[in-house]
Order: sequence, then C-alpha cells, then structure tokens
Amino acid sequence: MDNETFVHLELHGSADEVKAFIEGFRLASGEKRVYSTARENIKTDGFFGSLISRAHGSTDLVVPSGFLGSLVEAVEAATLVDIRIESSRSIDHGELDFEFKCFSRSDGVAIREVVETELPQGVVVEGYETKETIDSEA
Repeated sequence: MDNETFVHLELHGSADEVKAFIEGFRLASGEKRVYSTARENIKTDGFFGSLISRAHGSTDLVVPSGFLGSLVEAVEAATLVDIRIESSRSIDHGELDFEFKCFSRSDGVAIREVVETELPQGVVVEGYETKETIDSEA
C-alpha cells in the first residue's frame, strides 16, 4: 500500500463559492479526492480554531499534496470568484476511530489480518481491541 501525503488548506471567501470552485477544478483536473473538513467531520484545530475559521469566513479542505500546486495557481488566477488561500500546511499525522462488524467468519478473519498485519508503512494502530462473539446457532 502507498501512503499519499495530504495538505490542510484554508480558503477565505463565500463557502458556497469556495466549494463550487474547488469541485469544478477537481472534476476538470481528474483529481479523485478532496475532503471538506466540515462534511467529513475532520477536526483540524480544535473547537476554538474551528470557531475562529468560521468567524473569518474560512473553508477548510484536505487535499492531496500533488494537487496543491495546480490548485493554488487556479485560485490565484480566478477572477469571477472572490476567494483566496489563507494558509496551507502539510498534515503530519491523523487519527480516526473505527469499528467493524462482520457476519462471515472468513471475512472477519480477512479484515482482522489487514488491520493487524497489512497496514501501510508509518500507520500505527493504538488501543486496538477485538471483541469477537460467535453465534453457534447462526
């Protein structure tokens, strides 16, 4: 598995214009992944950082590092929308909670094997606990 690097991008302007511009540019460029921190529930700066960003009219996105250069050029060249890049910074780590339920023993074994032994380089699972219940009547 390959680890792609990402950048936290803060854009200033009307949230609707920012989202429409980014989505149009993403589709035109063929990029498959741009994440809205609000829609994807990605926490970047804690509660107060989020309040400050919203108060300043900022929209936060997470974009692949390889997409950043062309996106910055497009934002700077835009004349029909009033948006600008407030900040961009590399993401050095991320955290997520996960849970899975499986009703097939063989599928459960396959999923556990990935989680326990086949993670990409640099990915660490902390606090991972398994709780397995087998229903002999199922």
